[in-house]
Amino acid sequence: MILPRNALPNFIHAGVPKSASATINAMLRTHPDVFLPRQKEPSFFNTDERFAEGLEWYSTTHFANAGSQKILGDMSIGYATGFGFDTAKRIAETLGTDLKILLTFREPIARAYSQYGMSHNKGQLEQLGFAEAIDRALSAGPKITEEDRLRARTGTYYSSKSDMDAFRWCMYVEPGHYADIYEIWAGLFGADNILILLTDDIAADFQSQANRLFEFLGLETIAVEPDMKRNVATALRYPALRRILNRLYAFGPLRRTLNAPRLDAFRKSLRKRFLTRNYVANTQVRDPEPEAVARLRDHYEPQIVRLEKLLGRDLGMWRTKYSRETSE
Repeated sequence: MILPRNALPNFIHAGVPKSASATINAMLRTHPDVFLPRQKEPSFFNTDERFAEGLEWYSTTHFANAGSQKILGDMSIGYATGFGFDTAKRIAETLGTDLKILLTFREPIARAYSQYGMSHNKGQLEQLGFAEAIDRALSAGPKITEEDRLRARTGTYYSSKSDMDAFRWCMYVEPGHYADIYEIWAGLFGADNILILLTDDIAADFQSQANRLFEFLGLETIAVEPDMKRNVATALRYPALRRILNRLYAFGPLRRTLNAPRLDAFRKSLRKRFLTRNYVANTQVRDPEPEAVARLRDHYEPQIVRLEKLLGRDLGMWRTKYSRETSE
């Protein structure tokens, strides 16, 4: 493949969602040797319509304004979700394997609950309680095929109950399969090109984790502000408005038209007008139901054990966050 003359990224923050991505994005934007696109998540490699536009479009749309910075980054955290594990392979085949890959991991039950909250409160897409949604996800997971994943990532879950179960698995549960995710990316790009940061460590000592990332990228370390941007839980001022928009979005031809890559600016304008102004802080965040916690704790334990071996460290703090005593 002949690469375009314009710049392409040499750094990917692949995920996972709901794991300090806004904080890391804000931190990296303070470094003079880092260029990040204006659009926070280009989502080129995991969106078929955008990938079909080709590298020239990707480069000129997102990296044309890059200067002499050493690092050009794509921070599309959806790359490590379960909507088709072709994403990592696509990146390797398109950009090569000499890339720096960042993975950020959060205690998996808290991550799943945060993702659920976004779909339930902010998106008005999820109509079930957390426990029932997790039950359906865990029941559907073993039966979900690659075809199901590829179909659901086009947004068919807005109108299909079975594809909504695929969404629940791919967005709530599977992004917490951290050992699987690491092995997929390390298998393609090499362990030396992968950095894993844990949100626990970021919260405990932000500067030291920033230094780890800067050094991983071959950059000079700089001082960072400890109160960098962090996403806060949000709800909707007018939930009915979002539900109406969801029903409109469920109409396939309209969804495909709005998702056209060349309508990104128009879509962003619509989002700001009809969605962003509808957001308010969610001050009533509740703990997840104990029965859901128990199922997820058992589900994730083998992944945590494997990740401990891969990282060479104890992750007991994840087990104590939702201990068996507190969930019974």
